[in-house]
Amino acid sequence: MFLSFAIRVSGQDGWLVRRFTANDGLPQNTVRSMAFDERGFLWMTSEGGLVRYDGLNFRTFARSTDPVVVEDRMRHLLRSPEGWLYVNDGAQSLYRLKNGRLSLVVDGNGVIGSLGSLAGSFPSERLYQGMVAESLRDAALRKYSGGGSLVMAFDSVRWAVHGDKRIVLHEALRAVRSIPVNALSGRSFQLNGTMYVDDEDRGLLRLDAGRGDLHTVPVKGRPHGKLDFHWGARMDDVFALSADALWRVVPVGEGFAFEQVFSGLPLNAPVLSVAATSDGNTVFVGTANKGLYRFDRQQLRTISIPVGSNTQESVSTYAVLPFSDSTVLMNMGWEIGERMKRLTSVLPLSADRFALHCDNAGNIWSVRADTLVKYDMSAGGAWVRMVVPFDHVSAIMQQGDTLWVAGVGGVAAYVEDRMVFHVPIAPSGPLDRSYDLCMAPGGRVWSATTNGVLELDPLTGAVSPLAGTGGLHARALHREGDRMFVGTYGQGVHVHQAGTWTQVPFDPRHGCTHVHSFVPDAQGWIWMPTNKGLFRMERKALDRWLAEGTGTVELASHGEDEGAATSEFNGGCTPAHARLANGMVVLPSMEGLVWFQPETMPYPWPRGPIYVDRLEVDGVLKSWAVTKGPS
Repeated sequence: MFLSFAIRVSGQDGWLVRRFTANDGLPQNTVRSMAFDERGFLWMTSEGGLVRYDGLNFRTFARSTDPVVVEDRMRHLLRSPEGWLYVNDGAQSLYRLKNGRLSLVVDGNGVIGSLGSLAGSFPSERLYQGMVAESLRDAALRKYSGGGSLVMAFDSVRWAVHGDKRIVLHEALRAVRSIPVNALSGRSFQLNGTMYVDDEDRGLLRLDAGRGDLHTVPVKGRPHGKLDFHWGARMDDVFALSADALWRVVPVGEGFAFEQVFSGLPLNAPVLSVAATSDGNTVFVGTANKGLYRFDRQQLRTISIPVGSNTQESVSTYAVLPFSDSTVLMNMGWEIGERMKRLTSVLPLSADRFALHCDNAGNIWSVRADTLVKYDMSAGGAWVRMVVPFDHVSAIMQQGDTLWVAGVGGVAAYVEDRMVFHVPIAPSGPLDRSYDLCMAPGGRVWSATTNGVLELDPLTGAVSPLAGTGGLHARALHREGDRMFVGTYGQGVHVHQAGTWTQVPFDPRHGCTHVHSFVPDAQGWIWMPTNKGLFRMERKALDRWLAEGTGTVELASHGEDEGAATSEFNGGCTPAHARLANGMVVLPSMEGLVWFQPETMPYPWPRGPIYVDRLEVDGVLKSWAVTKGPS
């Protein structure tokens, strides 16, 4: 979730970019250092205080809000061996962050000293005090620990200062060795207690702090040009920033590989810090004067289909059919993949937008008004045309060797290109048609229409309205065992089981009202494209709710924030989705085809405990104690 007033900026391919500034809750626009705590909150330092971000709101710890704070100008976040976070301020005071609370452990006494960029693991409170005192006393050390240097602790005794193209090693408060390097402080980092330096002459070097020498390490995929390295209290995350791209530095054997995260950074400001969530789907970039940028990997990818070669306007898509392991056939007869578009029809004849089908023999079926056309793809697209005894076919279903077809005015069945069954159904209005067909339990055929669900008996040809569906504008049908799902146009999801109809509760914003299809995945979710986004519900929650009438059926929504060009998906066609052999699901929408892989989508809701930060009753702040609760 995001702040509703955050600025959306031009993003990278596959990433949604949001920018947060002082107008969005930051105390000011400098984000110097960042780290995640044990609860998953993101902490950041600024010139206006220490800031905590919970994914929705910012909270600032400053002199005006927290009496423990000595100085608002916060500097660097560090992690202790026990996993706690420490932070120092511009007066060299040191604070410990534990269980979301800030406590002062070293008082800088208001003396403005400098430890440069103190980073990485936390040495010890005692050594920190000595380092501060020594940096103020020793003129040589001040030279190397100024604002442009990097102070890095290896353990509670050994530490180093990288500044002025040399590394000065220390044991306790004594300098023991000076090592020249042709690299400024921004070109070094620490990983698992070891320091690495990107030397302009010798490449990437590893420091042996015990022996005091440097060794070259192998590197794969290093981008050209100067790199600045960013790393922080999470010791396993190292990033490199080139002229216009962000790279993750990944250990490989004895060396490293550079993997590009994204390019074209829209920052126009010096980068001071980088942090990423454990799954890598969200990356935060802190800048010197432009605030905080949040990059979220977009899980939905929209493939726009141009109307013509000389226009950027995209075409609305409808029936979509798997065509290969990685491509689909869309209603216009075009073959589309994630990385390719064949904008010439693979079908000899133009087709309507509402129905496509691939039969058991691999033949492609399409529709032109009242005519079914079968294409023998193994014979170079040779086709057979059959006239259907009704108009506007929009539903095709195969059951064994029988092909069922429905549209405005009837349902028919074909075996070996010969019609063996036909039931005329008088439409009650100009929009009345069958939008979907499904084999129901008991061998009956269900037809979703604008006036409820019709049940057909293939043996007798009897057609009757299904009790309990009167007034439903049914668009989509889906069967799982003895359970039937009906997606409607405006009335949400209805479930039929053991002779009983149940309507699934709407989401709080009533977004899941116009349901176009049902897509089950291997993780226990049922996905539903709608007119207001892509929704999903957990099958186990639905099972419990249907069986016991307890709990809730929560609906998670996905749309433009995750990469879809529009939240309005299309239905009223068959198939209204395609599942490919490579795991991708393709959905038609008003702005093209939306691709996603259900099994890789992140869990949509928080799984951790809920923490109570403060309690107000009628505007009055109440104290809170873990043992006794609110008072």
